[in-house]
Amino acid sequence: MRRHFSVDGVDRIPQAEGELLVRAALGESVSVAEIPRHTAFAVHGLIFVGIAWDLRYSERDLDRILLRAEEIATARGFAPAVEGDLPAP
Repeated sequence: MRRHFSVDGVDRIPQAEGELLVRAALGESVSVAEIPRHTAFAVHGLIFVGIAWDLRYSERDLDRILLRAEEIATARGFAPAVEGDLPAP
């Protein structure tokens, strides 16, 4: 898993936190409450990219996956924030 968390051998995301998130996703009883949301988001994104890379998904495949995810989110009532709703940086 190290290849998904480092660039040129330098950790970009704390590996221990990434592994905890994966273990939790697989059903193991581990605490992830203290992991910052931006770290969790980055880990999820890196795992998605890693899987897409390993499966050799094309750009078209990825577009289909993202479109389907948006359809599911919309059906579940998710409404994306608009620019005025976002906090100032």
